[in-house]
Amino acid sequence: MIDDENIIPVLLILLLTFTLASLIFTFMVLGYLRRRLFPSDPDPSPSPRTPRIESYPLIETDRDYWPSWVVLRSQNPRAIQKALGLARPATSIWLNEQAESHSPDRLFISSPVGPWILLFGPRLPTPDEDIDRCYRFLANLSRRLGETQYYCQNPVTYQHAWARLDQGVVIRGYAWYQETLWNQGSVSAAERQTGIKTYGYGESPELWAYGMEEIYRRNTEQVFQLAELWSVDPRAISRALLLKPGLSGDLARSGMY
Repeated sequence: MIDDENIIPVLLILLLTFTLASLIFTFMVLGYLRRRLFPSDPDPSPSPRTPRIESYPLIETDRDYWPSWVVLRSQNPRAIQKALGLARPATSIWLNEQAESHSPDRLFISSPVGPWILLFGPRLPTPDEDIDRCYRFLANLSRRLGETQYYCQNPVTYQHAWARLDQGVVIRGYAWYQETLWNQGSVSAAERQTGIKTYGYGESPELWAYGMEEIYRRNTEQVFQLAELWSVDPRAISRALLLKPGLSGDLARSGMY
């Protein structure tokens, strides 16, 4: 039984406990009302100056589709821009060039990837359009810039091609589109390592021949592995590098072809 002497401290303790409980309950109610009345945006829109990789679905859904690209042994994007004679030159971001529509003459020059620089865009030639035009472009580029590699792959038509030139001289060149369009130089060790099947002129079986669709499909897929062995697989480029600025411009309609 609590005597008169001890009842006051007990009452003070009870009052303090009640006060603290009331404060905690009040803060909980205020927090609940704030969340209901002023919901926060869990994913606020980024600043226009800060590109978000997630906003470019190409990197996730179409990362295996590179119609054609060139790899140059260089650390100087400006020298490449000058050698190409690009009109309307601009500083640009790789992701923007991949995700947005540009002039059909547009080319993009990446920032250095180790000892390499990548060049891509709709203006790059493909073997199915004109194999001689494709060769002239690469030979002229190599004479001006040194070691030049070219890759082309189309997972729909199974078109595939690769070439390696230095100082304008073809070390190895191969292109297939419904038939062998280009077969120059000795089969490289890297080609043998990937298991790519190549054919001489007039020797490639028709696409619809038994088992050939699978061979041509696999050749197309292995272009990336060959690129990795020779220089760099573009699918392996780090996301941080995709946000580094490169150079872009329109390729003149004469001079490189």
